[in-house]
Amino acid sequence: MARDSRSNKNEGSSGNFMKLCPKCGCEKDTALFYKSRGRPASWCKSCHNAATAAWCLAHPERVRERARNGMVKIRFLSPERLRANNRRWWRSAGETRPAEQLIAKRAIRAAVVRGDIIRPDRCSQCGVECKPDAHHPDYSKPLAVIWLCKPCHGVTWRIENLTDG
Repeated sequence: MARDSRSNKNEGSSGNFMKLCPKCGCEKDTALFYKSRGRPASWCKSCHNAATAAWCLAHPERVRERARNGMVKIRFLSPERLRANNRRWWRSAGETRPAEQLIAKRAIRAAVVRGDIIRPDRCSQCGVECKPDAHHPDYSKPLAVIWLCKPCHGVTWRIENLTDG
């Protein structure tokens, strides 16, 4: 089948138009560009991804700040750290967590929902105003908890579980 002589010279093999990436200087199919406001972005996907990775390596403090705010994953900083975060998530989902911990976690959550226990608005260790986590020093007593902010909870958990004492 002959190609129509009126077709656009900038049309690619997939029927999409071709676009020049100013970063790498290559002319590529518009399917290889992210969309920005409904149109192809300036840089191609590979140039955009490389620039994003380079920025993340150059600004680790900003990446950490955004990660804390839930905007960016830590994958650019360290694949090992991402795997560790994923393992932690699966453990919290109950894949490897002991049943006693899950029972205690569910019991405290149910008690808070019922109104039997009122969650304070401050960390009981440092006093910062926040929505504290329930820390179980002893899982056999599921309703005996210490209310800690996330940083204090992490430090307390590591002291109790990762030290030999």
